[in-house]
Amino acid sequence: EGVKELTGYEPEAFLRDEENRIYYGDLIHEDDKEYVWKEIQEALDNNEPFEIEYRIFDKDGNLRWVWERGMLIDFDPEEEDYLEGFVTDITRQKVAEKQIRNSLHEKEVLLKEIHHRVKNNLAVISGLLELQIMNTNNRELQSILHQSQLRIHSMAMIHEKLYKSESFSGIGFDQYIQELVDTIVNTYEDAEKNIDIEYNLDSASLSINQAIPCALILNELVVNCYKHAFKNLQSGTISIDLTTEDEKIALIIADDGSGLPDDFDFNEQQSLGMTLVQTLVSQLNASISYESPAPDNEGTVFEITFEHEKNSGSFNI
Repeated sequence: EGVKELTGYEPEAFLRDEENRIYYGDLIHEDDKEYVWKEIQEALDNNEPFEIEYRIFDKDGNLRWVWERGMLIDFDPEEEDYLEGFVTDITRQKVAEKQIRNSLHEKEVLLKEIHHRVKNNLAVISGLLELQIMNTNNRELQSILHQSQLRIHSMAMIHEKLYKSESFSGIGFDQYIQELVDTIVNTYEDAEKNIDIEYNLDSASLSINQAIPCALILNELVVNCYKHAFKNLQSGTISIDLTTEDEKIALIIADDGSGLPDDFDFNEQQSLGMTLVQTLVSQLNASISYESPAPDNEGTVFEITFEHEKNSGSFNI
């Protein structure tokens, strides 16, 4: 009964004399025959069982997917070899798999389009800020607008990376750090100062929920280094470390500049930048600490530590 259900032919059709019988191998899809033959022969040569999936055409010409499992039965070395096993119809399973793959592909295309549009919208906002910068001679206002541009750019870069990524499960944050800092350097580079950037970055993949606040924190602290740490100095170094250990991630931004004022209290800061950092640290469920002067130099060290979020398959835009 199983033979007829699978192939449409009566079992006797496979047992007739050689001229009139149906050969099961003839039912196999032409594109799969070589693969099936190779897999079975390799298994038999090694005296191992085999498991394969392939396509056949039944009596009515319908294409079916089947799963076959078998092994060699060697009754007598002098006689022909025999195969023992079974073949089962998995067409419904294959159709369901294809539907799932198509559905996933549609969702991937949609997500890419979302990230692309978010990035483009952020670029438009950045362009509007640039127009405002060009239309004012107020240096303080220009500086504020430039900082806003950098914040927007740091978010746009996240969406650009996701748009170009093969996977939405995470962002290679170690590579992102260098790209973002290069943008900051190009904005704040001073021909009269020589500021070096040093990196010590572990490989880390962050979800978008962690990547965006972490990127904005990095942006604020590095910009602050350029604006305040080297005011009376001709040279200096900013070092950025990213470490991962025991599901914890630490982002460390250090400089060898003039250090923070003696009365500096992070929790009492009212500037937009520091308020933003406090808010983002809270959003990350992170802890932040700082030392100034730093243990090994005259500068300042900020360290942000947080738990690495496992990808949940969802994110906030």
